[in-house]
Amino acid sequence: MENTPRPLFPIALAFISGIAVFDYLRLPAVWLLSITAVVALAFVVTIVLKFIRSSFLSDLLLIVLCFLAGAVRLFVAQEVPPNHIANFPHDDVPVYLEGVVTDEPVYYQPRNEFLAGDIKQGLAGYFTVNAQKLSWAGQSDAIRGKVRVSFFGIERKEELSAVRYGNRLRMLGKIYSPRKPTNPGEFDYGQFLSRQGVYKTLRIKGPEHITLLAQGQGSWFWGGLQRLRNFLAGKTDEYFGPEQSALLKALILGERPAVPDIIETRFMQTGTIHYLSVSGLHLAMLTGFLFLLLGGLGVTGRTRAVILITGALLYAVLTGLSTPVTRSLVMITVYLGSEIFIRKSNPFNSLALAGLIITAYNPNEVFSVGFHLSFLSVIAIVSFTPPILALMRYKEVGSEIPSFVPKTLGERLRIGLKKYLLNSIAVSLAATLGVFPLVLKYFHLITPASIIANIALSVLVFLIMVLGFINLPLLALGVYSFLVPIVALLVTILVWLVDLLSRIPYAYFYLPDIPRAFIWVFYGLFLLWLIKGRLKFIREWYFIGALAGMLIWFLIWAFSAGMVRQQDGLTLTMLDVRQGASFVIQTPEGKTILYDCGTFGSRDVGEQVVAPFLWNKGITRIDKLILSHSHLDHINGVQSVLERLQVKEC
Repeated sequence: MENTPRPLFPIALAFISGIAVFDYLRLPAVWLLSITAVVALAFVVTIVLKFIRSSFLSDLLLIVLCFLAGAVRLFVAQEVPPNHIANFPHDDVPVYLEGVVTDEPVYYQPRNEFLAGDIKQGLAGYFTVNAQKLSWAGQSDAIRGKVRVSFFGIERKEELSAVRYGNRLRMLGKIYSPRKPTNPGEFDYGQFLSRQGVYKTLRIKGPEHITLLAQGQGSWFWGGLQRLRNFLAGKTDEYFGPEQSALLKALILGERPAVPDIIETRFMQTGTIHYLSVSGLHLAMLTGFLFLLLGGLGVTGRTRAVILITGALLYAVLTGLSTPVTRSLVMITVYLGSEIFIRKSNPFNSLALAGLIITAYNPNEVFSVGFHLSFLSVIAIVSFTPPILALMRYKEVGSEIPSFVPKTLGERLRIGLKKYLLNSIAVSLAATLGVFPLVLKYFHLITPASIIANIALSVLVFLIMVLGFINLPLLALGVYSFLVPIVALLVTILVWLVDLLSRIPYAYFYLPDIPRAFIWVFYGLFLLWLIKGRLKFIREWYFIGALAGMLIWFLIWAFSAGMVRQQDGLTLTMLDVRQGASFVIQTPEGKTILYDCGTFGSRDVGEQVVAPFLWNKGITRIDKLILSHSHLDHINGVQSVLERLQVKEC
């Protein structure tokens, strides 16, 4: 299997680049469509007319046309009709909204509420509806578009029993346009929602403001699938403890919101958060298990390939067809399809096809974190693993024993284990190298422990998934098997191990905003590495030198980030935390003082406001933390601040 980019790769790259560039430039529709028509005509002319036929010109026009096709696709996706909810001109007004539920409610417990003494907020959460009718100020209009409905103060999940996929609801609440960021460095939640086609939110107080109008208004297929997921999740809750059930639902069914915040943070700090979201890794594990199982049963060749593709498809649909899962599904299908049709497969072509399918269906995926990390990690693994293995002399493992000498079982196990460890280290290093600038950009986190953690956890997670898959049908039938305590023990060990790894000194570092120039230069070199075979003048030692230079640049920046910076005068910043208080004081000597950090509601201002603001200013240390009093709206973001920033004095 050849591991170099093939023709489909530049086509996909051009299409995706067109989406990204059009989102930035926002060309008028007339200009965009006119340019596209001219380029399309020129491309057809170069193909049809022999006397001006040029391979180079045709290829160039094809790439430009794919680039413009991406831009046109995003333009079409972002066009909204006149009766779309996005055009509703009012905010913070009470309305009656009718719509059909498109997903199940996501619940969460407001973090750090124990700090508030006797104050209890209950459960908060959200769900999404396809809007159909809007009534306000004595008038009603037929509308369309998605609306995210948020709720709070729910004591029990059963109170929202009417909120199920396909149910048509009538809700009373206040309608809002999603907030734009009001603090430097703050996450743009409004843009995040608009990328998902959500332009308005509805805030309701409780279940008494929801009326069920009709049932079965959605797709029968997705409705049945959601009921199956709910049933399996319920059975998991029934047979396992709360923490174990939450982890199992995340690992097997993709139900990540139930995972406790503290556990999710530990997975993040060890660079293993991808295990908590059903991704390509999980699909690959399932396919690998079925591959071995079918091989043991004597099923091989095309029959095995068809069964594996079918199994991968069913699992991908069951878990919701997220971007990483879809990417992995396409790659697995192409790879196994090559066995069915006796063709050679190329990983870059498979990746390109997956990228084209995902972005053609939903061009806004180009801007999602999952899309970036999923595709870049796989490209890095395919590109960097072979040279890393070569540096580790992977092919020489076992060569100390001549081939004509029969190997004992112990020698075979030793060689096999050594090859597994070397391969795991190489894959982990390659994936980390490929995505670490973006992980820094999005999460401000670098995790040296991730290489060890991924090797240690991969086998454990594989066992949990395999035994969980075997056990799931038994649970569905109400059968308690001996696998239940085994799976429960493995999940407990997994949580313990992640917590242990996160406590290793220097296992992770939080760093401020990474310079954009570093990201552009790094991925420019990454692209050159991919096409180095076509650029004969580039030698591999050029890249070794460039990589060393990037490492020096990164280390200088990382160490300088914690240095004290003097400034002219005293600066006081009052952060917008809604109903709460948080002030940052910067002294002329370069000291940073944080006064209070809290808000009412479910928002974690330490994670979402204070830390991003300080990182945006290049600050990683708080010299003094002052808390005025122990009310929720002054202290409930402190835990997140202590996790993400060095606090010298409190």
